[in-house]
Amino acid sequence: MRSLLWIEEPERRLVWSRATRVPWKQISGELGCDRTTAWRRWQLALTKIASRLDA
Repeated sequence: MRSLLWIEEPERRLVWSRATRVPWKQISGELGCDRTTAWRRWQLALTKIASRLDA
């Protein structure tokens, strides 16, 4: 869970939403963007965490 502190607050909420299996449709509605854009933001947040873990 400490790894979530390495990303910004909106990214944390997005990652946590996916971890708790919130549907993409609901997440994209909350973010006010397309499902694909929400997925890309999620991927970017996970990439940030992974790169920090690799360092």
